[in-house]
Amino acid sequence: MQGAARSVLLPISLILLACLTSGCGSEAPPPTIEPTQPERTPEELRRMVAEADLKRNREKIGRIKERIQQDSSRFDDHLFNLRGLELAVEGTSLEAELKRLIVEQSAVREKFAMQRFESLSEEASKFVADGNFADAEITLSRFDPEESFLDTPAHKAWQNRLEEIQRLGEAENDYNRITRRARSYSRQEEYAKAIGLLETFSDEYKTTHYYPEIQDLIKEYFVIYREKKQEETATLSIEWVVLPVDPYLSSFRTYSDRDTEVWTADDDGVISATNGSDEIAQLEVGEDSWESYVVEFEAMVPLGQDFRIGVTSGIRPGQNIKNYDGHSLDLDTDDWVKVRVQLQDGLVSITDIENFENLDHPSAPYFPIGGMAIVLLPGEEVQLRNFRYKVYRGGDSDGTEEDEESDGESEEGSDGESEEGSDGESEEDSSGDGG
Repeated sequence: MQGAARSVLLPISLILLACLTSGCGSEAPPPTIEPTQPERTPEELRRMVAEADLKRNREKIGRIKERIQQDSSRFDDHLFNLRGLELAVEGTSLEAELKRLIVEQSAVREKFAMQRFESLSEEASKFVADGNFADAEITLSRFDPEESFLDTPAHKAWQNRLEEIQRLGEAENDYNRITRRARSYSRQEEYAKAIGLLETFSDEYKTTHYYPEIQDLIKEYFVIYREKKQEETATLSIEWVVLPVDPYLSSFRTYSDRDTEVWTADDDGVISATNGSDEIAQLEVGEDSWESYVVEFEAMVPLGQDFRIGVTSGIRPGQNIKNYDGHSLDLDTDDWVKVRVQLQDGLVSITDIENFENLDHPSAPYFPIGGMAIVLLPGEEVQLRNFRYKVYRGGDSDGTEEDEESDGESEEGSDGESEEGSDGESEEDSSGDGG
């Protein structure tokens, strides 16, 4: 019985299972269809990405602004972060705001840099006032060790201040060394040596307060020197000797055919020269043996061109060449100027006679003996006239009454001749045979 029951239940189960599966003859429900989004165009996709980027960048800028409010002293970090967004916001509504923030933080950085420079500069000035230039430089070196302010006005001001302090230190060292020795010379009444030494103070220190002090000292010594020399030479000088100008320029000296072609003279005694060559041209006045003399003449050059004179043209011992101590003068006119060139006690002075004005600082030439020359560089021109000179007796040494009397007798009693080997012979001969 039990086996029959199992055989009956099995078909029933299968029938029930089939009904459950197929619905027992009813129709199956339709499948559910999920709604789909319409496909976006590339332009819409680009707009969506741009909006997302704009939102993200706006949030970044907002976070940077919050950090600026929290700590404004970290302007370097703020600038770095802001500039990192420049390309991202270029052409968007955020670009103007970003630029404004960068300008504001740059101004904060420059203000901080200038305040730091001014503080250190004030501290360094105290050391400078005490003559402690080394500590002043060390103080300024703390300005920007990390080189954060390289492109700021404060950095340029710091560079200028540092160079100024370095120059002041060098100038003070030179000033103390030179003035100490110059005052020693002045106590020995060797004013020419004192002036020559003071002239070595470098023009690089013109911006320091030491430079005008040196110039004032030069003027002071020169006044004393000139007064003493005028007293000493009042009885030593001879009469003026006029240099005649002829077509052959026989009262002057030239050293090449080129010079002869450059320098010409007319019937009115005016020497003209235009240097069309590619070398220097020169016209020399005086003797190599002259040690103390005055030469006066008139010169005219085109306005804007320097007038050049070479002084002390004596031949150096052991050398068969001549070297001049050159002077470039700005006559500041295209009219005639009366020039006086004086070499006395190893000191050269060049003056404008009519205006009582020094055309150059008094200076001590390297080799204080010999005449002078007018020098023309290529392309330069000049006109000259009315040359005269006188040579002082005794050179740099003091004269005596006996020397003066004998010179006077020689000049009064002779017909152009004087004792062989004397300065008088070189002077009178020079007026007729090439001076």
